[in-house]
Amino acid sequence: MDKQIESVESDTEAVYVYKDEYVFEDSDSPANTRDDIQSTTEIVYSGDPVFQLRSLEDLSQLAKGEAVYLCHIAPRRFFEDFKNDPDNILMCSHLFHTYFDGDGKRRPAEAHASWGTAPRLMVQYESTGPDHMLQGVRYYMMNVLVSFEDPEIARAMDGRWREGTTADGDLSFHTHFFTTNVDNAKKYLAIKKKETETRWKDPSEIQG
Repeated sequence: MDKQIESVESDTEAVYVYKDEYVFEDSDSPANTRDDIQSTTEIVYSGDPVFQLRSLEDLSQLAKGEAVYLCHIAPRRFFEDFKNDPDNILMCSHLFHTYFDGDGKRRPAEAHASWGTAPRLMVQYESTGPDHMLQGVRYYMMNVLVSFEDPEIARAMDGRWREGTTADGDLSFHTHFFTTNVDNAKKYLAIKKKETETRWKDPSEIQG
């Protein structure tokens, strides 16, 4: 191959974006990538049974070496007091984490309904089920309803749900996870539900 690629010079001077210039509220800000890295904790799944208890998915379906994500129910970005509580954490795949959190932001009051990337699913508390002892710790079953807005997104989760999950139409699934504190877990789910509903609603529907 004897062809050469000629270099091209541009008259436009490069503009650098510095860390202190990131705008968190901008849906297309470079801060998105930085925030994702800083706010996400991932662990390679090694079969820890506690991880499975705290998950809505069948973690055994993960590919070998695939990471498990520690997904905060009440967003730690806005509810720092709860960020270290294990009962505020779901163990999940990257796919579920992405659908559960969206861009993890709160839409500015003046922004259009399509601003940013809203969560693609909502998890709502339904009831409490039987308890389960593991490693000397008592865990309580939290029965929940997982709802989607988009059937295509719902289908992307096919084959990932934990045993005992049942479909309720094309957009909803009844499933469960386990927690050590029912009241706290219910509180965190209620917080997340409200945060998600706010992103799903048109701004005109939201009362100030």
